[in-house]
Amino acid sequence: MVRMPISIAVSFAALLEGCGAAPASHPTVETTVSAMAAPSSAPSASAAPLASSAKVATPQTKAPATKEECRATLRVGAKLHDAGKYDDAIKTYRDGFERCGPGNGFLGEIGYSLAAKGDFDGAADQYLAEVRVPGAPKTTFGNLAQSLSKLSAAKLKTVTDTGTRPEAPVFVPEIGAEYFWAENIACGVPGGVSDSQALIEHENHQLDLLDIQCPDGSKRKVYFDFSADPQEQQMRKELGQ
Repeated sequence: MVRMPISIAVSFAALLEGCGAAPASHPTVETTVSAMAAPSSAPSASAAPLASSAKVATPQTKAPATKEECRATLRVGAKLHDAGKYDDAIKTYRDGFERCGPGNGFLGEIGYSLAAKGDFDGAADQYLAEVRVPGAPKTTFGNLAQSLSKLSAAKLKTVTDTGTRPEAPVFVPEIGAEYFWAENIACGVPGGVSDSQALIEHENHQLDLLDIQCPDGSKRKVYFDFSADPQEQQMRKELGQ
């Protein structure tokens, strides 16, 4: 069954907002959690990616934090990053991740600071871990797209393999991000084109399946979990689902 998106609510430019040439600093400290995964410039080899980051759930070794405490931790990490204290920022984000769990923007921020140190492969690990569970901010997609040309061949393959199985889809914040992924990430280079979109059922859960034509003539299928899309959520609410 082919369906058109409810609404492509996010333009490619919006997804890449703040994700162009590596910014010197984060947005203002009042920036929301979803906007704080700002673009990155260069990553590091010294700080290894979070060992448990790719898991959907991780044991929390510290007392769970409130939403405001999580946001406050993000602000502290952002200030450290902007001051050039990337290792301290990474430690702050990791501590926040332990207390707040996935889906709060911490993995994207770890990736942002790793990128600032020059470790693009390490940064990609964090970005990918973020999109494998619900809650990834839109800027994570832009940061990942920006890093592709700087990745090793092995890491680039990991990126292009992401979402190619229904049991491990890409989680998008809104349906427009599916098309951003198709055009800018799925093929490993810009220029992918979505030929079709199908709504499928997998283990009693709806997913979008996009058929993507790459610039080199190859084709890819990528599965997306769009359950976080605001319009989708509103429609389900109206239907009593």
